[in-house]
Order: sequence, then structure tokens, then C-alpha cells
Amino acid sequence: MANVVLRGRIVHFRRRVPDTLRPRLRLTELVRSLATSDLRAAKARACRVYLASESLFTALCATPMLTEDQLARLVQDFSGTILDGDGQGRLPHAAITADMRERRVAQYETMAAQTRDALACNRLEEVGWACPGSMVLAQFAWIRRQEPCGASGDRGLPVRSTGA
Repeated sequence: MANVVLRGRIVHFRRRVPDTLRPRLRLTELVRSLATSDLRAAKARACRVYLASESLFTALCATPMLTEDQLARLVQDFSGTILDGDGQGRLPHAAITADMRERRVAQYETMAAQTRDALACNRLEEVGWACPGSMVLAQFAWIRRQEPCGASGDRGLPVRSTGA
């Protein structure tokens, strides 16, 4: 991908500032974290930042008499491109109501209770959504006793070999 650099595990946008604009910006390049390690998301964000950098360069060329404050504001707008775009994705709606919050709390409490019960009974196939690590353990489900939880008072614990 053009204008994209991997630094550690985070992808950054990097674009050279045109020679004619370097004295005004006092920068040789624009560098901005894309705040992701996912290459697919980085590509989309890099396109957005490239367009923002193009707008910045166009504005600087079109208005040569910008004050320092106006110039600083343009650069800040460029820098906020990723944050603004991410914020829109995270908060698509208004704040949730108190009633909705209470219903969600009740739903999550119910889900947590069901998950605790399933884990206590060693029913790992029921909790894969909650803890992906349990799916690894579920591969060994054939080791478990087939009695339902609480039927023999053992709470469905795995059978252990005694070596005899």
C-alpha cells in the first residue's frame, strides 16, 4: 500500500510534503498513526488520511496569506481525521436511555449466570462465544462423563485415570 508504514505492530500514514509547501508547514513529511494493526482497516483509513492531506495541500496552495493560527487549524484538522472518523463509527446513535441501560444490564447478568452454570457443569460447547479458549477444551469433551451436571454430585468434572 502506498503511503503506509508499519512501525512495530501499528500502521502509520506517511506522505511527503511538496517542496513548495515545506517552508510554510516547516515539515518534510506528514506522519500520522492509523491506530490499527489490521491491514484492511489501515487501507481504508489511509485513503481517508490521503484525501485529508490532499485537502490540506490544496488549501495551502489556494490561500498563500494564511495566518499562523489558520495554518495551525488546518494542520489540526488533518491530524484529527482518524479520530473523527473512528468516533463516528463508535457512536452512531445518541446516548442510551436509562430503561435501555437497565435492560442491557439484566441481559448481561442473565448471560453471565448461564455461562457460570455451563462452566460449572463442564458444558463447554455452550460458552464458546464467551471464552474462545473453552473451544480448545471442548475438543476434549469426549473425556467428560456423560452424566448431567449434579446427577451424581460430581458437577461434571473430567474423569481422571488412576493408572490401574
